[in-house]
Amino acid sequence: MAVYALFAAAMIIDASLISLGPIKTLINYGSVGILAAILIIRSYSLKQIRFYLLFGIFIFAALTTKRTFLLVYMLLLLNARYSSFRKIVFTSLIASSLSILFVILCCKLGLIADLVYTRDGVENAHSYGFGHYSSISYFALYITLMWLYLRKHAVGWLELAALAAFNFGIYRITTTRLSFYLALFVLLLYVIIVKYRWIKTSSTFIVFLSSIGFAVCFTACVLLHYMYDPANEILEKLNQQLNSRLLMGRTAFDLYGLKLFGQSIEMVGIKSAVFGEGNQKYFYIDSGYVYALIGYGILFTIVLLLLYTMVLRNTAKKEQGVLFIWAVTVMLFSISNNAWVSITYNPLLFYAVVPEANNVLTRLLDKLKKQKLIHIQLS
Repeated sequence: MAVYALFAAAMIIDASLISLGPIKTLINYGSVGILAAILIIRSYSLKQIRFYLLFGIFIFAALTTKRTFLLVYMLLLLNARYSSFRKIVFTSLIASSLSILFVILCCKLGLIADLVYTRDGVENAHSYGFGHYSSISYFALYITLMWLYLRKHAVGWLELAALAAFNFGIYRITTTRLSFYLALFVLLLYVIIVKYRWIKTSSTFIVFLSSIGFAVCFTACVLLHYMYDPANEILEKLNQQLNSRLLMGRTAFDLYGLKLFGQSIEMVGIKSAVFGEGNQKYFYIDSGYVYALIGYGILFTIVLLLLYTMVLRNTAKKEQGVLFIWAVTVMLFSISNNAWVSITYNPLLFYAVVPEANNVLTRLLDKLKKQKLIHIQLS
């Protein structure tokens, strides 16, 4: 938990205008060394080899895309089997909240800049020390989800109102609509599914939708970006409504293509385009699905889709309302944002490997093992 907290805090702080530089690299490699040592010490059986090989895909993705933090992700996920999901979420909530407050405090003290963006020539969006004005709003969305999960009993109306007010306040500062609308969507689903139980997530229909949800969103999103053509009036209007996101995705497909183990993508975010030196042209892949496919690679993306699908389906079947809502939110949010890979402030992926009844990955491997044994016996 200490390594996870330190790593999460470092990632969030480094995402602000505070550059950790070599300290971040030291934390990355230090985390890899500590987590690898813990994993080796605690592993007693060669039966876990399949488990390790599956997450070994993270290693290939890290090496081919030059993202060392993916190695830390892999080892954090492997070591999560020696903890509980509730402890992991609590650690993420505390580390994220304190890190965000630290960056905002540094900004208010004048130690780092508050980048102010003008949206549509009218709205002023404050970044409060982060590189992009949307960062805090995205953090707020996942803090809301983590808070709801950690509450052992259904929260009352006053607390729900406070959470809505909290997200509205963040929206007023950052002007980021998507995360605010999703936060309201989360609270609405919470009332329907958790508070009053008007909908049973274990119903056959919802379990079926949960089984195909991520695959459908991924396929639709990738096809829209890949098939984008400015000559198509419908797609061009959609592209304009999405602030040229379809154009960025199509450009990425043309420039980079697809690789099995991913590749490094040179992107220019709005911070560099607006406040950077020189005339840098904006190029950024917002869609988490498209970015994962092109950047992290086909194999890595398939693993992510399988893990999240198992999480969504399992939480639906077990009537784990908040986790189900959380998974649905990640599914929708990933259409235009890349938070589904970041386990620093979105620790839902840990759910797939924790050593509790919801360890969907281990259960899947056990099923495959049993099927193999049955096949051997029959033959």
